[in-house]
Amino acid sequence: MSSVSITERQLGWGGAIMVALGPLSVAIYTPALPSIVAGFEASDVAGKLTISIFYVGLALGQLVCGLLADGLGRRSVALGFFGLYLIGSIGCLLAPSMEWLIGYRAVQGAGAAAGLVISRALVRDLFTGQASSRILNLMAIIIAAGPAFAPALGSVLLLFGGAQLPFVTMVIHGVVALVIAATLIPETVTIDLSRIRPVAMAQSMGVLVRSKEFMWPALCTAGCAGAIYGQASILPFLLIIEIGVSPQVFGVGMFLQSGVYMLGRCAPGSC
Repeated sequence: MSSVSITERQLGWGGAIMVALGPLSVAIYTPALPSIVAGFEASDVAGKLTISIFYVGLALGQLVCGLLADGLGRRSVALGFFGLYLIGSIGCLLAPSMEWLIGYRAVQGAGAAAGLVISRALVRDLFTGQASSRILNLMAIIIAAGPAFAPALGSVLLLFGGAQLPFVTMVIHGVVALVIAATLIPETVTIDLSRIRPVAMAQSMGVLVRSKEFMWPALCTAGCAGAIYGQASILPFLLIIEIGVSPQVFGVGMFLQSGVYMLGRCAPGSC
């Protein structure tokens, strides 16, 4: 195990940067999506698929990343997955066709899964009590605020460059995540291949799937969240192409929508 130590503040902000890989990558390029589709002479369906396939990679990546991180170590797995994200981001930037872009988006999603898995695992390994709660709350804020800020940021980037500039931002974000993993993240578990037990994980998932107490709330939450995030694949084409709003107005609209959603989650007197 590494002798590198990490403070609550360092893990809080470093973890927030890692967690932000997913929310930022989902939405930062949506204001440019109609232009990207037009440039590749592809269909709107293919453009929407670039968002959906990212979620597929993100979901499956979390299962694999969590399993590997328990047996191979947090830091090494983080480096591998963030490297995968960086490869996917560079691929998206240089993609010669929509088919390649869709494929690299899946790679991106799988790599971004480490941000969600490793950061939370580190909090569990290193902190307890109020310190743990503060760090997890900061990460939760980033996850909630990401879809609000990302389209607005993407629309601003379009003012200074072409439709590829959001992907340049993803490449930079990937490099930063790799640097954090290499220089800041300590190794908190010893390598133990016996912890990599896919059969046991599948059995545990089977228990959850058969539990009504777990599945009904989970499906309800997934449906609500899916409806909110599903808009990301529809609204760029509806508002920018059909209605004719500018990418900048679209970005501001998404920011306001997500901001109202976040305010609606606050109970009276708790915010």
